[in-house]
Amino acid sequence: MKNKYYTCNKSFFIALISLLTVAIGCSKEKEQSEVGQTGIKLSIKVAGIQGANVIESDSRKKNSSANNRFSSTDYESTVAVASSAHNMDVGFTVDAVAKQIPIGNSLNEKTEKSLLAATQPMTPGFKYRLLIYRNSSPNLWQTMEVTAGQEINIDVAKGDTYRWYAYSYNSTESPPIPANTTNPTVEAPIDKDLLYADGTITIPNTPVGESHTYPIAITFYHKLTQITVRVDGNMLADYANINGLKAIFSEDDYIKSGTFDIKNNSMGNFQTIPTTDIFDFSTANPTNIWEKVFYTADAASLASFKVKVTDLPVTFNSVDPSVADVNLATFSNANIPVPNIEFTYNYTAPAGGQNLIAIAKLSYTLQSRRILHVSSGASYSYAMERNAPWLMINNLNNFGNLPNSIVRMQPYASGQGVWKGGTATDNTANWILNGLTTQILARLNPAVAADKPDIVIIGYAQSTYSTQLQDALVSYVNDGGILILMNEYTTSGLEGLVNKIFNNPTPAITAEALTGAGSMYPLTNVDDRVLNGPFGDVRNKYWGEDASTSVGLENLPSDDVVIYSYGQAANRALDATNGAAVSMFRHKTKNFFYLGDGGLTSYGDLVSWTICPFMYDAATGRPLPKPYGDAYTTPASDPRPNYTIRREDAQNAIIAGNIMLWAGELAEFNGLNPWRYLP
Repeated sequence: MKNKYYTCNKSFFIALISLLTVAIGCSKEKEQSEVGQTGIKLSIKVAGIQGANVIESDSRKKNSSANNRFSSTDYESTVAVASSAHNMDVGFTVDAVAKQIPIGNSLNEKTEKSLLAATQPMTPGFKYRLLIYRNSSPNLWQTMEVTAGQEINIDVAKGDTYRWYAYSYNSTESPPIPANTTNPTVEAPIDKDLLYADGTITIPNTPVGESHTYPIAITFYHKLTQITVRVDGNMLADYANINGLKAIFSEDDYIKSGTFDIKNNSMGNFQTIPTTDIFDFSTANPTNIWEKVFYTADAASLASFKVKVTDLPVTFNSVDPSVADVNLATFSNANIPVPNIEFTYNYTAPAGGQNLIAIAKLSYTLQSRRILHVSSGASYSYAMERNAPWLMINNLNNFGNLPNSIVRMQPYASGQGVWKGGTATDNTANWILNGLTTQILARLNPAVAADKPDIVIIGYAQSTYSTQLQDALVSYVNDGGILILMNEYTTSGLEGLVNKIFNNPTPAITAEALTGAGSMYPLTNVDDRVLNGPFGDVRNKYWGEDASTSVGLENLPSDDVVIYSYGQAANRALDATNGAAVSMFRHKTKNFFYLGDGGLTSYGDLVSWTICPFMYDAATGRPLPKPYGDAYTTPASDPRPNYTIRREDAQNAIIAGNIMLWAGELAEFNGLNPWRYLP
């Protein structure tokens, strides 16, 4: 019985083991049939990347920055403000601009949209990693590296639930596999973006054998806060070559790394990464823009930070080479204190997914200047002393310190323009009636030195130049004064003045009457501030004669002048004498500009094609071209095309704006008063 019992039990256990083996095999076959053999799949691709909205607080809405001139009308300025410790109003000037926007949004957007996050595409070829967990198991089921732009398919089983996580450095760098996949984490360094997304999907109990694909469109979110520091030197570069730049964070504890808990979607383990250096360049940058991006894991601690420029060597373009090299970060003299080029940037409730932008704009602001206008005083404003020409040059949008000022120049007083003594409507306080030689002489050499004009503009109808006035004007120019002579007379006094300015050359310079009202004179292709200045490029275009007869100059020393136009009009008969005369030029080494018409800026009749060639936009104050010139039919011997009425635009107003820029710059760097950056 014992052997029989033993044999029976043995048989039973063998049968039981066999049964379990079959059952386990069947279970495995069932699992395999459900994962990979039923045609059920997850289809995964990237939908995009989204930043974080920027929320405006009520206090910020009520208290926008008074220091942030460049963005005071932007929506960003209600949540981010900036200030500068370098408070110079003239010479080297700076503006601090703070912006707080979702990562990926445009820096140039100036509406409320700039504060709202928008989904951006992920760059094809960038890498991300997937971690997938099955049926609430803490153990990793699958992981894979995926490339953006590609769609992947994963076999799954019906009735199962899949918890997935995705992360990326938003680059071609391969995201690492966590060392601990049960409680996975990934490092958040200060030099990389970190994207994250997660989700859960349950596969329904579809009938066996039925194929189905379940899509997952991943929308990543930025988990770090981006810090963008930008120094824009383009306005300074109008006057100087920037030879290098060094800038630092004023403190070294602004930026922190962290460790991101993937399953709990949380950042922790903050570590301060001592960081001071931002830019360290000892050579020029062709774009004159420097930009550096950092990331911080601890956004809440970065509501404010400071940036300091410690080295800014430049070479000024328009001064003697012996004094042209200046380090604007360290230069001081009797009139300029030791600079402190430090900027403070403040942000409202910064968060992951936001871009905290710190911009420093470097510029040079010209000092306000005094003009002496000499003309008939008629409403046409022949010397820019009143009416539209004055309104154009007195408009702060053109000459001023506004964000959109074409020429950066300091107003002479609060609420005023940049031309000393002028008012909103005219500058008659600095105007003399033509022909009043005694008064002109008194203004050229006033009892109070501060009243001496930096610029003299002579227009219609100054025709007489006594020997005393000639000598006074020549002395004025030789001392650094700027003389803008708009002349339509061939008097001996005029010729005497010009010859003396050129040190009485041989042969003598002579005045030549050209052609009359409505004449259109072609401009040359000279690339300088007069023909290609900030108010417009008028090269190879035309200027128009106003009402009378133009006057050109002959026998000018060619090595001493920059010629802008000759005396042959496009709508007048060919004349070799006129063609040899010069109707517009400037002296290369002296502050002297000549135009052969007293009415360059004549304004009044808006439709005439033979008078009043000056035009401007009354709403914006900007100078405009005017269709101009009367008709001329060329004979068979003339290869030029016929000139129909108003065929071309007279660029008089644009030229006037550029001339006043030229004059303002000369007064700053080579004028009557010493340049502010002399040792």
